[in-house]
Amino acid sequence: ESIRISPTFAPAYVGRGRAFLMLSPPKVAKAREYFEKALELDPKQFEAYYELAQLEVAEGDAQGALDTLDRIPAAAPDSVLAEAVRAEAYLLTREPEAALQSAQAANRIDITYLPVYKLLAQAYQMKGQIEDALQPLMTYLTWVQDDPEAYALMATILVEQGEMEEALEFAEKGLAIDKNSIPALLARGEIYLKDGKVEEAAVDFNAAIRQDKNSYAANLGIAKVQIARELFGSAYEYAQGALQFAQGERQNAAALYYRALALIGLDEEQAALRDLETLLALPPEVLPDEIRLGALET
Repeated sequence: ESIRISPTFAPAYVGRGRAFLMLSPPKVAKAREYFEKALELDPKQFEAYYELAQLEVAEGDAQGALDTLDRIPAAAPDSVLAEAVRAEAYLLTREPEAALQSAQAANRIDITYLPVYKLLAQAYQMKGQIEDALQPLMTYLTWVQDDPEAYALMATILVEQGEMEEALEFAEKGLAIDKNSIPALLARGEIYLKDGKVEEAAVDFNAAIRQDKNSYAANLGIAKVQIARELFGSAYEYAQGALQFAQGERQNAAALYYRALALIGLDEEQAALRDLETLLALPPEVLPDEIRLGALET
């Protein structure tokens, strides 16, 4: 109605775009159209930039979100939402230091904005700073108790600390909220695998990959399962899939390691050696200890 009465009133287009996103299913293309129209009418309609960038992050378009945020005029006030979305985009591109800086900036702007605490935990965990990840995540989970991804993240952190029983409790809390939560399925699958429960792990990894066949973690998880089953041909295929979807050197390294193990199982020792040599040439900080030690022993 407000657009019909005043077709040049930019905030009305932002409101209409938000309304399209609230539909079930959301009309993303229409929402984008209205956010862009708002910016066309008024480049200082800062809320439209934030909404558009959030939409792009939700679609997995990290670079699009960063480009949108870079379009914000220099005169714009500091925005917790802009910095939080920037942190999310950097997490998608697996740039944890940049994500951490943006999340910290958001936290300085507004310490009461709870999503930032989860972003801080994700950035620290991606950097390998497990102890630093715990406190912000505990703060987040104190107030937000319906986020399965956050419970899965806590489970992953606890696994890295060797707290397997507690990790399983957190993974199952996530699955109690959403039985199809991919992060929670992946977390529980890893826990089962480390506990030697190969078939239970296979169920969770397969449930995850049915929902997202392009999941790096699900492909890698099934590769590990197939190695444990001594089904090395299948393990090789899934390790290849993980390598295809890997982002960043740490993920590349893990995929290479498990592909090398599969190749050894297939008696392809020269190919396996090439993978291991590539792996050991990478900077030490990108290799988890267990993979570096495994590569050296292999």
